[in-house]
Amino acid sequence: MTPHGTATGLLSLVSFLAWATLAVQPVGALDDSILPTPERNSPTPAPSKVVESEVIFPSQSKHVHSSSIVELPDGSLLAAWFHGSGERKADDVCVMGARKSVDAKSWSEPFVLADTPGHPDCNPVLWIDQENQLWLFWSTILSNEWESSLVKYRISTDYLSPDGPPKWHWQDTVHIKPSNFQHEMLSEWRQLLGSVSFLPRAIRAELSVTTLPKLLWKSMGLIAVVLLLLLTPAGLHWWKEKKFLLSDWKRFAFRAAVCYSLMLLMGASGALGYFALQSNSKLNQRLGWLTAHKPIQLQTGEIVLPLYSDRFVASIMAITKDGGNEWETSQPIVGYGNIQPCLIERTNGQIVALMRENGARKRIRYSVSNDQGNNWSTVQETSLPNPGSKIHVAALCNGDWALAYNDLVDGRHTMSLAISRDEGETWQPPLLLDSGAIGEASFSYPCLLETLDGRLHLTYSRHWHHEGTLHKTIRHLTLGNPQFETPVSIAEGTRNVVR
Repeated sequence: MTPHGTATGLLSLVSFLAWATLAVQPVGALDDSILPTPERNSPTPAPSKVVESEVIFPSQSKHVHSSSIVELPDGSLLAAWFHGSGERKADDVCVMGARKSVDAKSWSEPFVLADTPGHPDCNPVLWIDQENQLWLFWSTILSNEWESSLVKYRISTDYLSPDGPPKWHWQDTVHIKPSNFQHEMLSEWRQLLGSVSFLPRAIRAELSVTTLPKLLWKSMGLIAVVLLLLLTPAGLHWWKEKKFLLSDWKRFAFRAAVCYSLMLLMGASGALGYFALQSNSKLNQRLGWLTAHKPIQLQTGEIVLPLYSDRFVASIMAITKDGGNEWETSQPIVGYGNIQPCLIERTNGQIVALMRENGARKRIRYSVSNDQGNNWSTVQETSLPNPGSKIHVAALCNGDWALAYNDLVDGRHTMSLAISRDEGETWQPPLLLDSGAIGEASFSYPCLLETLDGRLHLTYSRHWHHEGTLHKTIRHLTLGNPQFETPVSIAEGTRNVVR
């Protein structure tokens, strides 16, 4: 290589490193999904459709999170969330609730809905079935790890008291006993890892949703070692001959490609080996499932309860045909980090599960069932952004779908609402309902509810820093929907079914 070529090569290398560490911005994810990405409206702190904004209780320093809301037959509202000194790490965490009557100006004083002494109780889900029974699902954490969670539920028919908690007449545990679990988990993972598009998409995901300077900074030690090993032959040649050869550059490129490919292969093999070991244990198969979203009730009366596992980073359905006495499980939904499925039914009978993603793609995931929730299609991605946070989708009485989610990939500092008029095929530009500074505010874990008066209610966790103190509460928004005036059944089990 000539001195001019050497100088050009060094200049190119220095320029690349400077660009990579200082100038690279996140690139949009692959535009190859089924659901188009809606364009965002210009940011506004509160759109005109928000007719009421309030907090269910004053902000506090203790941890409050993961709310759920239902409309009761008398038109009043009941909300739930968990509250305590921490999350799963603190043993004083319990499920709290509050009421708001039709004419009330504010919510009632909070009261306890569920408390397992000495154990954290998290992720409450309120739901009313076709018989107007009120259900409360939640997860009790046995050993302060999500992998030790146990799903519980309570049922009440006496819940219209204006004050205090419902009177529960039944409580039980949802015992999960997956059938042929390890075989199905590994089969889905092999299919995923063996797909032609998986590795290229995984590589592109790292460059499309991660700020490269941040990635390089976190991996600086590993990068330094790898560069030292790869450049050693070229460095020795330069030390002796005071020049680089073209063969040195070729050798560097080849070794870099081999090294990166081996890292991906080792990562994929390690993941497969991990799931093979974990899924072989009956205890692991049956423990560690968590609640997140409301069930749906089918025409047959079957209740399909969506659950997820942090251990397997996958989802599953618990299905009961007899009102909760016995529970069966569906085929597991295995994909690229899909958890916290939210169920909604299409007019053709398909059940769609929209899911949070805990992978690098940073997109809402989805799967479809054609047999009432027992078997599920291969997990696909939408082009709707997701920063690793729960979403909520609800069917409105006019057939539209409403989606509450964090409309970004780099945090939870916005809360947005999007509408689909074609059962999720396309989405209108989202409304920005709440926003804050990155690192200073978090709005997450939304729950949507359409009430009989045609209004859409939204609750979500609202955490923000003010003067060095972290404040936490549950916020309640009421959005007017004057075009949705057709009355619907009070039973959410039927309301969530698009007809």
